[in-house]
Amino acid sequence: MSDYLTLVKQLQRECGVSGAAISTVSNQTGMYNKLVQWIADADEYIQSLHIDWKFLWSEYLVTTVAGNAEPAIPADLNIWDRDSFYLDYTLKSHKKLVYKEYKLWRDGQGRGVQTNRTPNLIVIKPNNQIVLSRPPDDAYALTADYWATPTKMVGNTDVSAIPAAFHRIIVIQAKLWYAEEQEQPDVYAVAKKELYGDGRKNMGLLGRLESVQLPNQEGRTMGEAPNITIRPE
Repeated sequence: MSDYLTLVKQLQRECGVSGAAISTVSNQTGMYNKLVQWIADADEYIQSLHIDWKFLWSEYLVTTVAGNAEPAIPADLNIWDRDSFYLDYTLKSHKKLVYKEYKLWRDGQGRGVQTNRTPNLIVIKPNNQIVLSRPPDDAYALTADYWATPTKMVGNTDVSAIPAAFHRIIVIQAKLWYAEEQEQPDVYAVAKKELYGDGRKNMGLLGRLESVQLPNQEGRTMGEAPNITIRPE
């Protein structure tokens, strides 16, 4: 696992930027500041390529309050898994909440005064606020899955949400931006191949990260099954 400062130092070494090793990500100037920013931006850029990275997945849990149809939502929420809302999921009496499109609810059940009852539908407003179809009549454990918003590294010891085994992808993306600015086509070409592969057997760091961190992509890194002929004895 590499923290922010470690990744910056690695970028400095690989780009051959002269001078003392960078000792902090704070208050840098000139090329040192560019290296620091490129690492932070590369991390955020990779995290933002897909909203459903597995490493951004998280679980939501809140206790409902009687009469309040709009419970608090996570501060780091990016997008909900619409099919994952339950009341009292761990109990035998659990209830799955069916998702209803906001405009249909707004122009139908959402109108007028609502009576407190056990909710049966979940609505997601355009601003990601959730609405229970009926104001709850009791305290229920409301659970759901969601994907978090990418976070940007700020301090020396901050660690990317990207799995540690793939932290090199941050350095390579930053290296591409360095090579582009410094007009170093050879460095750019090597970094691009490491990041994106060559279109044949080497799918590159990004392809390998996607194969293990996106839903239903595991087969991308699995080799073809051997051609086996079974002969009867």
